[in-house]
Amino acid sequence: MQIPTAQELEDMKAGMDPDKTGHIDFPSFFSVLAISLKPVYSEKMLNSAFAHIVGVPESAISDDTVLSRGQLRACMHRLGQVRLSLDDCDDIVREMDRTGRGAVSRADFVQAMQLHC
Repeated sequence: MQIPTAQELEDMKAGMDPDKTGHIDFPSFFSVLAISLKPVYSEKMLNSAFAHIVGVPESAISDDTVLSRGQLRACMHRLGQVRLSLDDCDDIVREMDRTGRGAVSRADFVQAMQLHC
């Protein structure tokens, strides 16, 4: 995965919050993520991205590994000083969480990325 330039990060931030409300909705989040992940990636690459976002080595990912709203928020902050509210993170997690457990599994993440990318 290539590290984005400062200008690319600014463009991503602007793309996620075009009306400058300070809130990022699910479609905007995925639109920017899809652009930054171009082109379509394999499941292996998405698994690697999931491990990076969760903050563990890819070898440590199991079917029980989940992405929490706090991990999502921390990752977005690391990617470019994007400040998501916990409500924004809850909305994103809720959209990806197919089982209703309040967190995103690897399978949820891969499916969401394949659908929206």
